[in-house]
Amino acid sequence: MTWLLTCDAHRKALAEIEQTKSDRASAIVATSVIERDLVKAIAARMVDDERETSMLFKHSGPLGPFEAKVHLAYLMGLIDGSLRDDLTCVADIRNRFAHQVEPLHFNSHTIHALCDTFTIVDAPTYPEIPDPTLPIEYRSPARLPADATPRARFIQTTKLFLIALWRINHEKSAGTFADGAWSPAP
Repeated sequence: MTWLLTCDAHRKALAEIEQTKSDRASAIVATSVIERDLVKAIAARMVDDERETSMLFKHSGPLGPFEAKVHLAYLMGLIDGSLRDDLTCVADIRNRFAHQVEPLHFNSHTIHALCDTFTIVDAPTYPEIPDPTLPIEYRSPARLPADATPRARFIQTTKLFLIALWRINHEKSAGTFADGAWSPAP
């Protein structure tokens, strides 16, 4: 499945993953890209006050940690509980790669176990973007094989979250993404 890139910054960041094949870079960079789109989704539903918003989302602010943003998105009804749990797991994996000096990889016992808990990659349906102008590999992701590696499960999870966040950020009305489907608000 091809990465859904919504801006030039995404393109440059994800090129690093493709070029280096580094597990550490993959975990940190892919999560940062998700976090950027998650902030966009949350901020779009807040009062339009750039100063206050930037203070909330700065690293030392109350919504600085990725996990805090995940829980807020859940409480705002943007994502369901299973997506919250998957994103919390993504945050845990990113933190382990970011804060551990010793060599770490997706096949490490703890990281492998965390990647096995992702539910979005095992969902009966994957999120799809209803934009016929996009190539099919962007709109309708291919399924992972049952024996996919932990790295493949992590990468696929992050790609699926980018699609889910694209839906949240591009729908005209408010709505939620749950169980692999977008539901516009009534």
